[in-house]
This record gives sequence, structure tokens and C-alpha cells, in this order.
Amino acid sequence: MVAFEPTYITFACHGTPTKFRIAEMAHEIYGYGLQGVELGRFVVFFAGYRPDDVLGVWKPYNDVVVTSVRRACQRMGVAFNRSEAGKFYLSAASWGQHPDVPECLPRLAKKYKLVPQSNASDDRMHVPSSLRYDLMTRRTRA
Repeated sequence: MVAFEPTYITFACHGTPTKFRIAEMAHEIYGYGLQGVELGRFVVFFAGYRPDDVLGVWKPYNDVVVTSVRRACQRMGVAFNRSEAGKFYLSAASWGQHPDVPECLPRLAKKYKLVPQSNASDDRMHVPSSLRYDLMTRRTRA
């Protein structure tokens, strides 16, 4: 076995620390037409399409979210509205962190250089402000 100690720890700003509120937002936006099991299916589809869309050709995070909502709407037979879909992206910065993030990331930062990555706009970045990052990578184009 090779002993390896990383220099950098990278993480996705909208994947690792964020406590996603997809189900709550789906209920708020689509609850008028989808309830119970159907709303749950919508959430599963949306949650699955989001990482699938990230693996494709680069696009801004807003477009990733809107495309994922559009695909979930199409799959569920729900009318798609771009401005409603955009609410998921607009609200993401207010979702907050998982409960263990405030303790975990500073502990990692003592030993490793942290490098958050994102394709979100600056006003939608959600990284703990109390941490010092050694590098911030931003994909702004393909």
C-alpha cells in the first residue's frame, strides 16, 4: 500500500457543505399540483438530474439547476416554468450548511489546504466565511 498524504482537499460548494432543501422547495413551488408520492418522485428525479447535468458540457450552476428542474417536470408531466425553476437556485445560498460542516472543515483546514470549487455566481456562493481558503477554483467556461 502506498502511503499518500494529500496537499489539497477539494469540495463542491453546492454539494459537500450545503444542506439541500430540495424537498421543501419542491413542495413550496410544485405542491399545488404534486403531493405525497408524486412530489417525492419529483424530488428524486430532480436530485438525480442535477449531478447528471454537471457531468455534461460546462454551464453556469443556475442553468444546471433549471435544466434539472425542467427534466424532472417533463418526466412527471408537470408544466415547466423557468422562473419557478430559478427559485431553487436563488434560494440555495440561504439553505445553510450540514450540522457537521462548521466543525469538520476547520479541522481539515489545520492539516490540508482547502479548495472549494463552484460554477455558481459570486452572490450565490455558499462557503463558510470563517474559513481561510488556500485557493478558490471557479469554472467560468468550458
